[in-house]
Amino acid sequence: MPRTPRRTAIGLMVCGLLGMWTAAIAGAQEPTEREVLMLGARNAWRLGAYDQAIARYRLAIERDPTQWDAVEELGWLLLAIGRTDEAIRQFEAATTLAPDNLTVWRNRARAYGWAFAYEPALDTFDVILKRFPSDAATELERNGKRALWLGRLRPAQAAFERLAELEPNNTEALFDLAQIAAQRERPWQAQALYRRLLAVAPEHRRAALGLELNTRLQQPLLMLDYAFIDQQGYDGKRSIRYGLGSAEGRVRISDTVSARLGYQNAQFHFGHDSLLAHAGTVGLGYHPNSFLQFTGFVSGLHYDRTDRDRINLGVGVSYETLSGLTLRADFERKDLWENRTTVLDGIVTHRFSTSVRGVVGQRLEWTIQGDFTDYSDNNTRIGGEFLAAYRLLWFPTSLRLIYRVNGFGFQRERAYFSPSAYATNTLAVEWQHRLGYPTHKDYLAEAPRNAYSIYYGISIDSNGIPFNEWRGRFAYALAPQLDVGLSLKTIRSTVYNEWGAQGSIGYTF
Repeated sequence: MPRTPRRTAIGLMVCGLLGMWTAAIAGAQEPTEREVLMLGARNAWRLGAYDQAIARYRLAIERDPTQWDAVEELGWLLLAIGRTDEAIRQFEAATTLAPDNLTVWRNRARAYGWAFAYEPALDTFDVILKRFPSDAATELERNGKRALWLGRLRPAQAAFERLAELEPNNTEALFDLAQIAAQRERPWQAQALYRRLLAVAPEHRRAALGLELNTRLQQPLLMLDYAFIDQQGYDGKRSIRYGLGSAEGRVRISDTVSARLGYQNAQFHFGHDSLLAHAGTVGLGYHPNSFLQFTGFVSGLHYDRTDRDRINLGVGVSYETLSGLTLRADFERKDLWENRTTVLDGIVTHRFSTSVRGVVGQRLEWTIQGDFTDYSDNNTRIGGEFLAAYRLLWFPTSLRLIYRVNGFGFQRERAYFSPSAYATNTLAVEWQHRLGYPTHKDYLAEAPRNAYSIYYGISIDSNGIPFNEWRGRFAYALAPQLDVGLSLKTIRSTVYNEWGAQGSIGYTF
């Protein structure tokens, strides 16, 4: 029977304990019944006879309910085979039996984390720090876990790096550092960390799996994509329909440099008339370290019939502070695809935007964004947005309540939607469920994305008009090298309607 533990360092621990107990029993003339049961439970676990192992652990606990070792080991086993609720009860019982054992308390906090019970995990770390206030390793692990679960990668990385210096064989720190490197798409760094971890814990299954999957990030990726957009409203000022097909190749040259090369074909539908546009794009990414990123692209655009050629481009920079704030600035020049007039007249926009994103507490995320756009027809637009999202559920099923206020104003009224002042207030709910890969319990940063999500929002604009918006997304890995995606979107109101669909296929060579 194959083993699918959340942490196969558990298996390494069992093998070590098995050896020690075998030696101890061999040196004793008459092992106790409890010792025999414990040895039998560990043997059964190692052989994959989980039901037999559980039964023997329970008998050992009955023989001596005051000993915490059998209780905790049973918790590891139950956690390894996915019986999370039962496992958590065992870890809680172990801390009751050994209230002054720091290791037992840390294992309880870790078990909550592996079961995705993030808030109980953080609460347990806080309890540990009150009972053992001088334990620096627990404080670093707590700070690293909290930052990682909140998506604040730089402070998480800093905490785990210090923890790995303090405890070089801490498998938690090494594994989470590798996961952070994978999230940042730094595969060479992640692989070095996985190899370091496997040198400490050779049977760490998830580290071995992460090392295997991480090679995907070093291979060329081909993305094929097709999207159809249909917008109708505001007396034709935001009415356009087109299909957009694209093929893009992506390659990561090193941990610091990535590149992409793509082709797009857009077919606009204007009643009985149509227009084709072709674009070729070259993009580069430069990541000198794990918290600073530069991106840029250049795109050549040609419209059939009009014989109009354009060069569009964009650059961006993002920086994550040690406090967890993410700062970003972008500039982009692009053609305005909003209606027949903007496409045929070739109106171009130059947009500069900045944003800052952060977290308050353990559930509230926020983003503030501002932008200034210059239009080639002697017009300007100033806008801004505030978004707050409150997390009701964490992972692998997440549920967020979202509030967003967006406002902008134009200098002049034009043939496109350009009011002097306009704003919307939106309340929304978003539900998402993640599936692991290759099993549904293997949640690794470098694995293909298996997820589906549903979004619904209702907005009221500054004219008192309501808008209803629905979105759905689905992504699934058919094989390690092949994944597919589908997304749908629709907006309905009395003045504006929109719907769109997009499908994609990704293949890693």
